[in-house]
Amino acid sequence: MKRKSGNSKGVTLIALVITIIILLILASIATYSGIDVINSSKLTAFTTEMKIMQTQVNSLYDQWKNGDIDKDTIGKDLTSSTEVQEQANLVLVEELGFASSISELTGYKYFDQDTIQELGIDGVEQEFFINIEQREVVSYNGLKYEGDMYYTLNQLPNGLYNVDYDPNQADAPTFDVNYEIIGENKYRVTISNIQYDGYIDKWYVKYQEDGADYWNTTEDLSFVVNKSEIYKIYIENGVVKSDYVYKLLGNSKLTRDKDGKISVPREINGMTNYINFDIGNLNNNNITVEPSLPFAINSNGEYDFKVTILDENNVSHTINEKVKVESYVDNPDYWLDLDGTAHIELNNVNQNDFYQEFTIATKIKINREEQQSKMYMGLYGNHYGSEGIARQFTEDTSYLASVDYTNYYDKWTDFVVTYNQSLKQLKIYFNGELKGAFGTNCLPYEGFNIGTSFLLSDRQMIGQMSCLKIWDKELSDEEVLQIDLLEEDINVRKEDSYCNINLKSEDEIKEIGTFVGTGYSFEKP
Repeated sequence: MKRKSGNSKGVTLIALVITIIILLILASIATYSGIDVINSSKLTAFTTEMKIMQTQVNSLYDQWKNGDIDKDTIGKDLTSSTEVQEQANLVLVEELGFASSISELTGYKYFDQDTIQELGIDGVEQEFFINIEQREVVSYNGLKYEGDMYYTLNQLPNGLYNVDYDPNQADAPTFDVNYEIIGENKYRVTISNIQYDGYIDKWYVKYQEDGADYWNTTEDLSFVVNKSEIYKIYIENGVVKSDYVYKLLGNSKLTRDKDGKISVPREINGMTNYINFDIGNLNNNNITVEPSLPFAINSNGEYDFKVTILDENNVSHTINEKVKVESYVDNPDYWLDLDGTAHIELNNVNQNDFYQEFTIATKIKINREEQQSKMYMGLYGNHYGSEGIARQFTEDTSYLASVDYTNYYDKWTDFVVTYNQSLKQLKIYFNGELKGAFGTNCLPYEGFNIGTSFLLSDRQMIGQMSCLKIWDKELSDEEVLQIDLLEEDINVRKEDSYCNINLKSEDEIKEIGTFVGTGYSFEKP
């Protein structure tokens, strides 16, 4: 009988061992795959709940800003229990560094499941630390994922594929910022051309109005804002973060059209005019502008300027802007032509109503040759001696109300006077530009006239006047620039001004005044 070989038995044992090893490897792979699936599911659920809660907090913020809710009554205090206080200290102070102690965490509330259910929020099983004013959402327990703890949406590693990646190996990301006007005081800001030497496919955009105390966050590469201001913007993903970029949106106080042009209601052909720009609080935000305000707009209709911002780290940032101005000469459509023998008694205007403070604005065109033959030619008001509210040329016929008028003859000119009785100060503006401030006392006198300042036959106006506006308050330099003298209206004691008169027809003037004399006519080009 033939005996079995010992070699055969050895091979069988080796095969068995190999089979067992393979099975163990397969089991291990299945186990790790299962763990990975579980971890991914937890991450997905955590992210979804955080996004739901962020949306709800954004809504609560809007309701609070509109005065519909009292944010301080929502949620529980961080000191409501020892457990909550200890967790707040761990998460908000030690982990996230929002403050140096829990006593400094103003605005944060504890949202437990009872609070969440009272607010009618579905699909959320976590608990949170919430700051409605700052729109901050922080997970109470957080999520541990691949060895790291996450408490906020901004910390999540979405798109950061190489977890062990060292952000110091690459330069900070850079990007471009552009915006378009999509409505009145409404701007769409777009982030583009992101340059980064790492493996990131998803970026979070953070932005805030410069000087604000909270950041807005979006996962899209565009966002919409409803305020003309300087905005501070950066992008981030986990530990990777760009430098700040500053962008000036809608920089004009006046309306800009879709091409960025600004219609300036001033004659700018052949002369320099001025316009202000709304770029935020220069004092609070460490912002400087070159050249300084107001900006001079040259007759070519373009102006370049530079805004410099000094941030909280004492780093300087520069915004270079170019403004196009729509250039035109605003000749009025109608005017009152006076030949020096007539005027209008404005019966419904009483000087006593506005002598404490006033602003009077008119648009005039005075012929040099005719005016030089008539000293003390009056434009409006009424006075006797040193009393009364009136404006006139002086005996030196090149001066109107103590300001040299030489360069303004023979063309339409905006003439504005403001007065403050408490300061006893009179200011005079030509075409929106402050020409002088004088100490004087404008005591009220009876009556108010258009076309003369004194009821004598040799004081009437020779020239053209298209409109007259009176306010019973002193307008600021910026408000003077915004006056629209050609606004269509004839009104006395209007809500936002004392009177507003367009001198375009005899019938309209008779509603509010009386003609004296015959030397007048109404004209149009």
